[in-house]
Amino acid sequence: MNVKFYDKNLTKDYINFSKTKEFTTNSGIKLGDKQEQILNKLGKPRDQQEQNGTTAATYITEQNESRLLQEFDMPLYYEKFIFYSGVLKEYEFGFEYP
Repeated sequence: MNVKFYDKNLTKDYINFSKTKEFTTNSGIKLGDKQEQILNKLGKPRDQQEQNGTTAATYITEQNESRLLQEFDMPLYYEKFIFYSGVLKEYEFGFEYP
């Protein structure tokens, strides 16, 4: 299982939390959850790609949708869920800057 954080202003590469035994998002999503369960909870992703039994679903929150992003002048926050055979195995999240 793989959890990554990225913020180009903090680091040049991802911070990888792969030794983490358990990880739960603020919305209660955990590694090992089923794809259908997560998509039902979060709704339609901004982008979804499927290839060879792997699905990547990306959700984006833009600055005008979040008081936190506005307060800290961050343009957007993203979450990327990667499912293998319908089970969440990787989770990537972070901030993007122009």
